[in-house]
This record gives sequence, C-alpha cells and structure tokens, in this order.
Amino acid sequence: MHRLTSQKTSSGPPAKPSAKESPSLAKSKAFAGVQGALAIFKEVAGKTGVPGLQEGVSGLIAVLAAVKNTDDVQALTKRIQDLAEMLKKATDDDKPVSKEMQERIDRLAQAWVKSGERVHEIGSKPYMKRLVTREIDAQAITGEVAKITSAIDSFMVETMLAIEFALDGTRTLIQTSSERVESKIDAAYQGIKDIMIRQDLYAGVVPHVPAAQYDADEKLMPCHDGTRADVLSTVFAWADYGDAASADELPTTSKLQTARVFWINGPGSAGTGKTTIAYTVAVHLAAQHTLGASFFCSRDDSSRRDPKMVILTIVHQLGCFCSDFKELVVSILKEDPSIVHAVVPRQVEILLVKPLLKLGSKMPFCVVVIDALDECRDGGATSTVLSALAAFITSLAPLKFLITSRPEARILESFRITRLDAVTQRYILHQIEPRVALADVQVYLNSNLQRIKAAFKIDDWSYLDDSEVLTDSSAGLFIFAATAIRHIEDPAHGDPKSQLSALKKVISSDVGSYSHLDQLYLQVLEDAFPVMSAELLGKLKMILGSIAVLNQPLSKASLSQLLSLPSGAFEAIASRLHSVIAIPDDDQEPIRLIHPSFYEFITDRSRCVPKFLWFEEAEKEFI
Repeated sequence: MHRLTSQKTSSGPPAKPSAKESPSLAKSKAFAGVQGALAIFKEVAGKTGVPGLQEGVSGLIAVLAAVKNTDDVQALTKRIQDLAEMLKKATDDDKPVSKEMQERIDRLAQAWVKSGERVHEIGSKPYMKRLVTREIDAQAITGEVAKITSAIDSFMVETMLAIEFALDGTRTLIQTSSERVESKIDAAYQGIKDIMIRQDLYAGVVPHVPAAQYDADEKLMPCHDGTRADVLSTVFAWADYGDAASADELPTTSKLQTARVFWINGPGSAGTGKTTIAYTVAVHLAAQHTLGASFFCSRDDSSRRDPKMVILTIVHQLGCFCSDFKELVVSILKEDPSIVHAVVPRQVEILLVKPLLKLGSKMPFCVVVIDALDECRDGGATSTVLSALAAFITSLAPLKFLITSRPEARILESFRITRLDAVTQRYILHQIEPRVALADVQVYLNSNLQRIKAAFKIDDWSYLDDSEVLTDSSAGLFIFAATAIRHIEDPAHGDPKSQLSALKKVISSDVGSYSHLDQLYLQVLEDAFPVMSAELLGKLKMILGSIAVLNQPLSKASLSQLLSLPSGAFEAIASRLHSVIAIPDDDQEPIRLIHPSFYEFITDRSRCVPKFLWFEEAEKEFI
C-alpha cells in the first residue's frame, strides 16, 4: 500500500483540543458524525458483552480527541459505522462470539489501546515542549489515525473471509467463491488506498507506492557476476547515449541511439530472469545518478498492479529526482486534486507531459524502469500504460523507458502502435544463443554450489559434474537454477549432497525446458512431504491454495486464523516450503510465492500431478 505520509498543521499544540484551539472542527458536522458513530458503537459493544471492546473504545476516543483533520474524521466515521453494523449482525442471535472472532476483536482493541496510549503520551508533554514539537506531534497523531483505520479494515477483511469459508462447509473454493472473496478484499483495500491518497495530497505529496521502488523488495538481487553480460552491456550502452536523438536528425545512427523505449521480453512463462535484469539496471543507473524512477509491478499487490499507481509513482519519484519538476506537479495537484483519479492517458498528459514541456532543458536526462508490466491488471486489448506512453512519447523527452514483460497479446499489440514501434529497441531473451544462456546459468550454479560446499563443510564433493547436469536441465532458465539451489541447501533437510542426488534422479534428459522446471517443483513438494495422510494433504492444499489465489497476500497470523489452523500446525507445513514461498520472520508480514511460475505449475493440470494440483474443478480440491 501507499506510504503513510506526514501531514503538517499549524492549528496549535497537539494536546487534547479545546473548542478554543480547534473551533471549526469541534463544531463541525464531521465531528458530530464521529461522535454519533462512537455512541452507536459503544452501545453495540456493550450489548455484545465481548471482552476488550470497551477498553479499545477508550483508546479510540483518546485519538479522536486529538485529531484536527476533517477528512480523517469523516473517513474514520464511515469505518466505525461499518464496524458497528458488522458486530451487530455477528451477535444478533445472543450467542457468544467464536474463539476466532474474539481473537480478531482482541487484535483490533489492542491496536486502539496502543494508539490511545501514544496520543496520551503526546498530550502529557509540558506545554512549551508541545509548542516546539507540534508539527511532529501532528504527524504522529495522523499516523495513529491511519493505524486505527487500517486495524478496522484488517478486522473486516479477515471477518468477511472467515464468513466466506464458513459458508462453504467442505472448505472447497471453486472459482466463483474465490472471485467473491477477492472482490471483498479489493473493496476494503481500495478504501485504505483512498484514505492514503487523501493524506498524501493533504501533505503536498504525490500519491505513490513505495513498495514498487527497485530497492524496496529485499528478495530482489542483482545478476550474478559474469552473467547476462550481453543484455546488460546493450542496455547500459542505450542509457549512456543519453537523450535519444531523432532518426531524421541523425539518419546514420542505430536504433539503439534513437530509441526512447527499450523493451526486454522473455517467453510466455516466467523464469528467464527479466526482473533480476531490471533490478541490476536500476542499481547501475542509480549509481550513475540517471535513474529517474522505477516501478516493479506485482500481481501479488493490489497497488503494484494498478496502472494509475504506476504513473503516479513515476511522477512522485521524478519529483524526488528533480525539485523543479516536483514544484510544478504539486502546483498542478493543488489546482485539481482529482487528476490522481483520472484515466491513465490523462495522468500522463497532465502530470508528465505538461511539466516536462514547461521545464524544457531544466529537466535532466533520466531513465524510468518499469518491470513486469504484464502483471498490471488493466483488462484491455492493449496495455493501458503503453497506449498512454505511445500517445505522448514524442513529448516525454528527456525521459527514456526501460520496460520488461512477457510478450502477452495485449503487450505485443501495444508495441505494434506505429509511434511506439518507431522508437522501441527490442531485446528478446529467448532468442539469445542457447550456449550463452547455459553458460550464464552454469556460472551461477558453480558459484552457489561452491558456497554450499563451504557452508556445510563438505570436503568430498566435486560439484562441477553436478553443476553440468543441472545446467543442461535448466534450458537457460534462471528460475530453475535458483529454485534448485534453494532446494539443495534447504536447512530442513541439512544434506545438500543427498538432496542433489535425489533431484538428479527425477530430472530426465528428454523433456522440454518447462517440463524440467515442473519436475523440479514436483521434487520440492515430494521431498517436503514424502508421506502424507489425507488430512495433511488437505491442509497443504488449503495453505498453498490460499497463498496462490489471494491477489492481496495475507500474513501468517491472518492465514492461520482464516484457515482455522493453529499457528504451530501452519508453521510446521509452511516451513517445509522455503524453496517456493517466502515466509517473513514477522508474523504480521504477508506470505508470498517466490516466483509466479510456481503458481502456474500448481494450477495447470497439464503440468502438475493430480495429488498436488490446486483448483481441479472436477474434483473440487480442498484448500
């Protein structure tokens, strides 16, 4: 989601406001509305007799007493009203709430209490100290409002999901059910996003997605030394040419010199290393001070697959790159804040083209990196982002765009637009000579097998022959090599040589490249669960299916609650899958698949064996 952005205020010290300190808000309809909502909520909380709610409401009241922003109050009023309605419905039959519901309420109330304590600390400071720190304190109070709002939304999302699963007595999730769940999640997160956008605008900041920036994802790593030399040198040369020259001005120049767009694409399935290349380029450009902006799309994150947020985030980062650009954009948004909700072509025209034309030569040359554009959800026949860029590409100097994606039909169609085609340099990864791709993979495998040998202190292991076998099986796919390494060094097994030996046995030499990857994924699952009861298989499918289907990933704590699994049982199963899923140390952080190709494997009946196949409609697989 969007970064919570500070809000500055000059409305006085952040102690509990009196009517004199904040007369307009204290007497406003917004404040009256939230007071009414709180009264209703207190009544509902009292009738339910649920432990913890009354204490939580006290914390909520303490925060609201310190709020000075009408928009915050109005947004929170709606959340409190919705929450009261949900609790009323949940307890209408006078039965005690379930253990799971009580745990969700406890988490909600605890968040409110903590926020109340934080605001009380602020208000308890000496008056003179509050005068000095009032802007910082106002920002802190705004932050507590956002935490409360987020806690309410998390509670409601978890409860709605629990209802969906409870209605399905067999815990099967057919397509219509998953779509119902996703629509509810999207609606809730859209509400959070709208609040964050308003907060950014209030603070004079362009709404954006910090998690989409190249250096925000800890999982991303640069290309291994000595690999991808050809594509990297080509991209670096393209960037080093600076602002692209017109082919008419320099008729003897190469396409590399005149291209405003550099498109790297790979095969229809994932695994060729496009994101790693994009990250490596972004790191290089940042060191050269020519990285204007970056956006790494992800279908796992609603904000990172939103075309509008792609443009807004690029605009925000360009403002950080060039202060003159930022000044113009902030001025535009003050005049018309609704631009942030406009269609993508309008955003490009007003927030990119207009400031760039006004700045002229004052805008430094820079490159914008957009990775995995195919994971943006826009549903059109062509890519919304590419179509908008095509419409204005001649007016976007001095920006250049590096774009990576799969060659999906809508992406291909967009790049066929004449204006875009004329200024695009293509680099097709699967057309690289096989020997070059294999050599890169072997360098990666040799280095990592050597590292594993040293880490596990294995003296009697000549790994070069093993590396060659894995290289031949990889067909040049880096995701194969990376997954194999994670599987071989899995601490749950603690025996790399045995892991490698078992893996080599199942990798045949007479199948296609993605069949090798499928065999690897199958081996990961078989090794993790060599013997499975029907109950264990059901739990495994519940966990994998939930992680795979929910486009807005949930945390370990939320998934455990959702699936009615004790945290220990969830941990015992998930911990065996480190080769394919990323499990953060923080239980509140979302769990994600490491790579989209694993999702494709477990949902494709032509690739995955029935035992592990998720979403086999004919059998209504348990998840």
